[in-house]
Amino acid sequence: METQHATIAMLTYQRNTLLAAVLPALLDQAGRSPVPTRVLVVDNDPSGQAAPVVRAAQARAREQGVALRYVHEPVPGIVAGRNRALEESGDDLLVFIDDDEEPGPGWLEALLDAHERLGCEAVTGPTPPRFTRPASAWVRHSGAFDSWQAPDGGVVTSADTGNLLLDLGAVRRMGLRFDPRYGLSGGEDSLFTRQLSQAGGTIRFAADAVVTKIVPEGRARRPWVLRRSLRAGSSWVSVRLDTASGSRARLRALYALKGTGRVGRDWPRALLGRARGDVAAWARHEVSAWGGVGMVVGALGGRVHEYGRAPRAFRVRDLMSGRARRRPAGTGSGPRTHSPARPSSSVPGPAAGPARPGPARPPAHSPTRSGHAPLPPGGPSAPHAGPDTSSPHAAGPAAGPVRVLVAVPTYRRPTDLARALRGVLGQIPDLRGVADVEVLVVDNDPAASARAQATGGPVRYVVEQVPGVAAVRNRALDEARDHDLLVFIDDDEEPEPGWLAALVGLRARTGCQAVAGLVVPDYEVEPDEWVRQGGFFVRRTWPTGTRRPVAASNCLLLDLGFVREHGLRFDADFGTTGGEDTLFTRQLTAAGGTILWCDEARVRDHVPASRLDHAWILRRQRSHAATAVRVELALGGAPAQVRVRAALGGGARILAGGAAAAGGLGGGLRRRARGARLLARGRGMLDAALDRPGHREYGQR
Repeated sequence: METQHATIAMLTYQRNTLLAAVLPALLDQAGRSPVPTRVLVVDNDPSGQAAPVVRAAQARAREQGVALRYVHEPVPGIVAGRNRALEESGDDLLVFIDDDEEPGPGWLEALLDAHERLGCEAVTGPTPPRFTRPASAWVRHSGAFDSWQAPDGGVVTSADTGNLLLDLGAVRRMGLRFDPRYGLSGGEDSLFTRQLSQAGGTIRFAADAVVTKIVPEGRARRPWVLRRSLRAGSSWVSVRLDTASGSRARLRALYALKGTGRVGRDWPRALLGRARGDVAAWARHEVSAWGGVGMVVGALGGRVHEYGRAPRAFRVRDLMSGRARRRPAGTGSGPRTHSPARPSSSVPGPAAGPARPGPARPPAHSPTRSGHAPLPPGGPSAPHAGPDTSSPHAAGPAAGPVRVLVAVPTYRRPTDLARALRGVLGQIPDLRGVADVEVLVVDNDPAASARAQATGGPVRYVVEQVPGVAAVRNRALDEARDHDLLVFIDDDEEPEPGWLAALVGLRARTGCQAVAGLVVPDYEVEPDEWVRQGGFFVRRTWPTGTRRPVAASNCLLLDLGFVREHGLRFDADFGTTGGEDTLFTRQLTAAGGTILWCDEARVRDHVPASRLDHAWILRRQRSHAATAVRVELALGGAPAQVRVRAALGGGARILAGGAAAAGGLGGGLRRRARGARLLARGRGMLDAALDRPGHREYGQR
C-alpha cells in the first residue's frame, strides 16, 4: 500500500505561551510518527500574533526533519480555522489538536494505529483535564471538564476536534465542511462528525490516544462553567436539528419542552442542594438546568457565542442571536402623544514529502453586519450602490426637484417643540435639488396647545383629535398629498447639522423607498451607572448605504409615491403601545421597498430625568418586547407558532435574565443591568403570547 502522509493541525488564538510550550511536543510526535507527518499552525488572531512563535520553533523543526508551517486565518470563528486546516492539508490524514492541549506519550501513534488497524474514517480519544490551579469543589463535582470514555476500538457517532484524526479522502468524497453557522458558538465538530457518521463513515475510540486539556484558572470557575453549559445545550439542539430527517417544527417543540422540563426539574434540586450544603448535588443540577435553558434557546433558533472575539465578560444579551434574538427597530423614544479580501500569510518550512492538492478554497467575502455591502462613495454608479433596480418595485434616482414635507408630531411639549422646529428650519437653506420644503406640526392635544410654537417660516399646523401615535403619523401622510417625500422627526429631538440634506441626498442618489438615520441620546441629567451599563438608550448604527429590513420613524424619510402605490398606513391597533413604525417599515420592505441607512443623518433625542427611572426603563423594555411579538402576529405569521415561540423564548429570557440580574452568573453591575433588561423583555414576550394587555405609552387622556 502507498505510504500515507499526515498533517497535525493546531488552531490557535492569542495563546502564545501555551503554543510555545506545546509545539516541541508536537514536533517530537511528528518526528517519531510511522508515516511522514508535518505540523500546521492556523492562527485565528486578526493581528497574526502567533507568527513569531512559529518562526522561533522552526529551527528545531529543521533539526528534526519535520515541516512546520504557519498560516494566518483572520476570519473570526473556530469554523474558519478548521476549514482553513482542511484547505491547507493536501495529505491523506489530518489530525486536530488545540493550543490549550498537551499530547500524551504515543498519542499520534495510537491514532494512526487505530486508523490502520480498524480501517475507519476517523479516530478520537480521551481528553482528561489538568487544572493550572486547584479547582473548587463545585467545579470538580460539576462534571464540566470530565473526559468522556468509550471502549477501546469502540464505535462512536460524534467526536471533539480537540483530539481527532480524519481520513481526508473520505472527507472529500463526502463533501464535508465545518458549518460556518457554528463559527462563534461552537458545536461545529459535533455536527461535522455526526454528518460523517450519517454518510456511512465510522469513528473509532482509541483509549491510548490521550490529550490533556489545560484548564486555566479563569475557566475553572462557576460562572464560566454555567456559560459553557448554556452554550453546550444550545449547540446540542442545533446539531440535532441540522442532522434530523423528520419535521423540524415538531423537533423544535420537543427539544424546547425537554429543555423546559430539565430546568423545572433540576433548578429546584440545585437550590435544595445549595441550601443543604451538598456541593455535588448543587453543581450537578445547576449545570443541568443551564443546559436546559440552552436547549430552549437552541430550539428557538438562537445561538450562544463563545468564539471569534476578544475575551470579555459574559453578556446576557448574547443568549439570543439570529432570529431568536431579533429586537424591534421601532424602539426610539417616539413622539409624546397623550402620555407623560481575506489576507493570508505563510511562514515556509522544509518540505516533508510531496505536496498533495487539496480542495479549492472558496472566495472570501466581507459583508457588512447586515449581510449587504455598504454603498460606496459616488452614488449608484459604483458597485452595489442602492437597491436592485431589476426589482419591479425599485425606483430609480429622482428625475427632478421634489417637494419635501417634514412632519413633527407633538403632544404638550412646548419647549421641546420649539427647539425641534428651530433645528429643522435651520436645515432648509442647505438643501439642494428640491422644489419646496414645508414643515408640518401635527398636534395630538385636542386643546391645540402647540399652536403658539408652530409659527414662522414654512410651518403649517394641524390638530389630530384621535389619540395615539398611529393616528398622528397617518394624519401626516394625509397632509402630504401634494408632496413627494415625507420626513419624520419627533418633538423631543433636535437634528444635527446636515441631517435633512443627508436623508434627501441619499434618496436622490439611490432612488430607494426609505432612508433611516441614527438617534443619539442627550440626557437632561447624567444617568446612573446601572442605566449606562445596561445600554438601555444605545442604538446600533451601520455604514451608510446598508440595507435595513426595518426602521424607526423618529428619523425616517419615506418615498410617498411608493407608499401610496402600495396603500401603506400606520396600524391603529398600535396607536397606544407603539410599534406602528416597526410594522409599517416591515410592510414596506415586504412590498419590495428598500430602506437604506444614512449614518450622517443624526438627531439628538433629549431624554428627561423622568425617563431615567429604573422602573420606567424596565416597563418600556417589557412593552417593546410585547410589541415585537404583536408585530409578528400582524404580519400574518401562523398565530399558534408565533405564540408558542414567544412563550418559550420569553420563558428562556426570564430564567436567564433573572439569574443574571440576581448575580447568578457572577457579579458585576453590567451583567445585572442587562439581566434585568432580558428579564423584562421575557415578561413582555409572555404578555403578548398570552394576550395580556400591555403598557400603553401613547394616547392616554
